[in-house]
Amino acid sequence: MKPFIYILLGVIFSCSMVQGQEKKVITKAEDLPKHSYAIEIKDAVSFVQNEEAIRSAAALIKADLLDDLETYEFKENATLREYYGNLCIINMIEGHYAEALTYIEKGRLFADKPSEKTMYEIEAEVILNGLMKHNAAESDTIHKTIKDALITKLNAAEFEVIREEIEYLKGRSEFSSKNFLLGFISGDIQPALDNNKGEIPGNLITQLIGMHYVLEYYIPLKEAIQEGFETVLTANSKTAEKVNLWKDREVTLTENPKYASVLIGIWDSGVDMPVLPEKKQWKNPLEKFDGKDTDGNGYVDDVYGIAFDIKGFKSSEYLEPEAHTMEDKSVFQSYMKGYMDLMANIASEEASSLRKQMSEINPKEVESYLDKITLYSNYSHGTHVAGIAEEGNDMAKIVSARFTINHKAIPDPPNEETRQRRAKSYGEIVAYFKKHKVKVVNMSWGNSYESVLRSYEVNGIGADDAERKTLAKLHFTKQYDAFKEALISAPEILFVCAAGNANDDVDFTAYYPSSINLPNLITVGAVDIEGKKTSFTAEGKSVDVYANGFEVESYVPGGDRMVSSGTSMAAPNVANLAGKILAVNPQLNPQAVIDIIVKTATTSEEDEKVLLIHPVNAVDLASTR
Repeated sequence: MKPFIYILLGVIFSCSMVQGQEKKVITKAEDLPKHSYAIEIKDAVSFVQNEEAIRSAAALIKADLLDDLETYEFKENATLREYYGNLCIINMIEGHYAEALTYIEKGRLFADKPSEKTMYEIEAEVILNGLMKHNAAESDTIHKTIKDALITKLNAAEFEVIREEIEYLKGRSEFSSKNFLLGFISGDIQPALDNNKGEIPGNLITQLIGMHYVLEYYIPLKEAIQEGFETVLTANSKTAEKVNLWKDREVTLTENPKYASVLIGIWDSGVDMPVLPEKKQWKNPLEKFDGKDTDGNGYVDDVYGIAFDIKGFKSSEYLEPEAHTMEDKSVFQSYMKGYMDLMANIASEEASSLRKQMSEINPKEVESYLDKITLYSNYSHGTHVAGIAEEGNDMAKIVSARFTINHKAIPDPPNEETRQRRAKSYGEIVAYFKKHKVKVVNMSWGNSYESVLRSYEVNGIGADDAERKTLAKLHFTKQYDAFKEALISAPEILFVCAAGNANDDVDFTAYYPSSINLPNLITVGAVDIEGKKTSFTAEGKSVDVYANGFEVESYVPGGDRMVSSGTSMAAPNVANLAGKILAVNPQLNPQAVIDIIVKTATTSEEDEKVLLIHPVNAVDLASTR
């Protein structure tokens, strides 16, 4: 799951490849070049506001970016977009506005989604055009130029293609504030810098350069951008509503003696089981909540399923205890709803409250705020996923397997003991599902080499880039192998996983589970209610089908219902379908279920490689097998 802060800040940096002779071909993320820099940064807040210091650091980054493009051939468009986006921002900071614009055009050549051809770095583009025509001090004039340029650019594109991106960018702009950014720098980035006593990893320096851009260029001009987005959205407010592709594909199964009961496992951050309909709650008949291992299976109080804490130890808490006892939990639930409303351009009390909170927040409170909102997001995730998986299927019962997701900007330093326990827990979770005859397991999460490497970088582990990469690769490979072996051990279970939300290639990044190819695993990307790819969905050869993952409503702990977006929401829609298929035909094995889902899917009008699930046709076909 993508950390909330990166969605919140939305500081985009992008890249691409140039033609050349005898370049080293990069086909996987673990081989991407890494750079570190001997820069002393005692106070990141002062550094990011120091034009001379930022330009000096940017020159070092720029030299390596250009050298990488000459040296390597990157076989992934997201990496290429990132490189060119970085070069755009650096050239803007250097005052090379025309050159910065050329990097935006280069980045757009590697757009994977129709909306990206217009929206890639569009805010930087209109700011650059404004700066080329006016002095930044001419606030009224440059404001109008930027607003008009944005409106012209957006009106030249098909509105429905870019609507989602406009809503997202407008929402993001409304709670971008100097206080928040400075608080994030001091509370989250400064500790990572302090942990690196020698050379600083390039990712941290690049992040600071991006924040300088936001502080010095974006925030002073964001009102012009907001007004441009608002003008286009208002002008198109009477446009026909989106046609809900999924409405006519919905299947509802009521209790029927002809159907079989199906256990669906939710391998996630925990499920608040009592909020689900009681008939859909699996309960271990041999266990009770008494603080003991009543049935002697090695798990205490596994009434609804099992759980593991952040260090890989067994736990009796079916929801994250740190979040479960949050006194201000309702406040952060409201903030999450406000965030989703802002992203969907919905005027609500929660959206207004969040906007006010972000504009007035004390920088010293940002670190705690981000930790809590990420904690609440993790806490509610599994329950939301479970509600989608059981929707409309009276034959489904949910079994929970909780693992604990880090919610802090700087995670605890990786260590061998924790890695071994977490790797072992994969097999234990799958064994539990097998023992209790679970037929479908949903996994709306992922891990990657890059995320493991980042934990080494921010904790200052490793003498240099080479050692960090070696340690991260070893750590990741052992986790990946242990997870894959666990899935292989249960050929009778269908595992459903989310592709990921980083708008990248799952095979290049080597996420697990989504890049793993097994006969009992299906990977799911996200589209919206019209069946069009969302801007965030990951893609790649390993992505088998797509389902609705945009503004999907479901439960959160406590019983309220909220909408949320992500491939995390698309995957349980497929787990839901698999549960219905197995309810009408329990004799099918995982390969047969996948075959039915894929064969009955329809091709997207937008992209022939995108297969959209069709529950009605799939359940009909399953009933005849």
